[in-house]
Amino acid sequence: MKLRKIGKRNKKGITPIIAVILLMMMTVAAAGAAFFWVLRMQSSFQGGSEQHSETLSSNINSMVDVIHSQYIDNGNFTLILQNTGSIPITLTSTTVSPTTNILLKDSNSKLICSETFGSVSANCTVGCGGSNLDVGSQKMIIVNLSTNCDISNATTYPNGTTFNFELDFGGQAGTGADFDK
Repeated sequence: MKLRKIGKRNKKGITPIIAVILLMMMTVAAAGAAFFWVLRMQSSFQGGSEQHSETLSSNINSMVDVIHSQYIDNGNFTLILQNTGSIPITLTSTTVSPTTNILLKDSNSKLICSETFGSVSANCTVGCGGSNLDVGSQKMIIVNLSTNCDISNATTYPNGTTFNFELDFGGQAGTGADFDK
């Protein structure tokens, strides 16, 4: 009879050991799953920040300054631009993306027109057409402003009126300045 009691005690003693081993295995498995989840999240965040850094660097390196701007009564708007950034800027005269866009505002910041170079209202006649504004170089462009962008009417816009323009070079860079008619 003593042997049977010892055998029963041994069986009862094994159950807590198996339970502890199972709990330890589940803990290790949960810790492993958490480790791989954190590792995956970390690489996802790192990739996003690297892309943001590259975009920011590209935007900082893209700079265009307006050296001269002049409007002539025949509708021609002459600009001399200088690339002060570290990457070439594309000047396009097309309505197909990427485009070079002009926003023209009056002295009260009221939008007169928002057109792409190559449109009827803001046709870039000199200095555009897919050419580049190379790093450190200057380029003269002439944009003929007509229809929507026409500011030649002396009654609506008398001589001496101040205007503001902004140029967007297909998202590569942007610039702007004021000019007097």
